[in-house]
Amino acid sequence: MSINELIWRREQVADASQKGQRVTITEEDAYFLPDEITRIEVISGRAWISYNGQDMVLGQGGRMTFPQPRPNVIITALELRPVTVKLQRQ
Repeated sequence: MSINELIWRREQVADASQKGQRVTITEEDAYFLPDEITRIEVISGRAWISYNGQDMVLGQGGRMTFPQPRPNVIITALELRPVTVKLQRQ
């Protein structure tokens, strides 16, 4: 995958989060949660969440709330399948 493809994918995912919608993260993506997002819910697939020096896995229906201000949250897909996450603002 070229750098241009990676940039384009990241912009697509960021655009969805600005609208307060769902985001689908492929196994090739690492999604940096925007600062204004305080809650996530996994709609399908399994998500690997890196947050505050810890790693955790959330499956379908799993939810997580993040305090503000917070360190970076990185979400990736597990098991070579995309994960769909609902993003919510405070």
